[in-house]
Amino acid sequence: MRRVSPAGGVPRFRGARGPVHDLAASQAKVGRGAIYLNATTYGLWVPGYLRWLKARPDVRPVFFIHDLLPIDYPEFFQASRAMIFKRIVDAIFRRAAGLVAASPPVAERIEGEVASRGRGKIPIHVAPLPLSASLSHGADLATQETIPPYFVACGTIEPRKNHLLLLHIWRRLIESQNPAPRLILVGRRGWENEEVVDTLERCPDLLGHVLEVNGLPDCGLRWLLSNACAALVPSFAEGHGLPVAEALAVGTPVVASDSDVFRWTSQECAIFRHPLDGRGWMESIVALSRRDCYFWNDARRSVARYRPPSTADYFERLTAFLGTLGARAP
Repeated sequence: MRRVSPAGGVPRFRGARGPVHDLAASQAKVGRGAIYLNATTYGLWVPGYLRWLKARPDVRPVFFIHDLLPIDYPEFFQASRAMIFKRIVDAIFRRAAGLVAASPPVAERIEGEVASRGRGKIPIHVAPLPLSASLSHGADLATQETIPPYFVACGTIEPRKNHLLLLHIWRRLIESQNPAPRLILVGRRGWENEEVVDTLERCPDLLGHVLEVNGLPDCGLRWLLSNACAALVPSFAEGHGLPVAEALAVGTPVVASDSDVFRWTSQECAIFRHPLDGRGWMESIVALSRRDCYFWNDARRSVARYRPPSTADYFERLTAFLGTLGARAP
């Protein structure tokens, strides 16, 4: 979406495929004592986007914050994006009557950031994000004898996701194993990824062994995850870790970075490795590629303990939290 013109001091936006949406018209219909729930943070960097709330102290604004990574790890983001994110956080902290986070580590980090800015304590609701219905009802297995072993890594190709670690490991695997398993990268190419892209495009050893896929529907992602040896998530930092939950939900083992966020999201059902422990990652990948070994069976037993978050429970608890919030002071 892009900004096209202001209307009465409130921005108006045109959707890529839809008509002009006048925020002022929508806000005029907001009832007394309503809750304004913002789940995307889109537009919050625009001056005046939330100005209407100043005249409506009866409205209780609640914002979902996925993470504060552009503040904590600016080296992983474009400078312009980090600057915009700071504006978003400023706007949220000025107005919020409540916040929603997807993991306790993120909630704790938000509390620290709020305190550092001298703002009074803001109530925070914490709950793991529910999954798409098509990814939360078990596996969709093919006949494994007909599928060569492969691993899946889901996520935008950008430095924080640590794809370079996996590419170096796959070069070693190709040299030492015959045949080597394949690596399927699910996600579009993002930013600051020149080294990864150069390796993908210019390393002849990786051709035919590392594949890029994007734009998959949920059913395609489910099939791909269900039949993989494991999902690999070596990120340096995350706010939730949806690929971890999606893989576990369909019964696929996960090797993930050893972080508090991933331990929470996975319910301690993943295999954890330091994001710089190349040897440890390679040993886990080799063991999981031999699906009949003890390591594989142990990983499957861990996956069986995982319980996907319930969508109904998520919204029931969220609704209860929203009911506890009082109106802001004028």
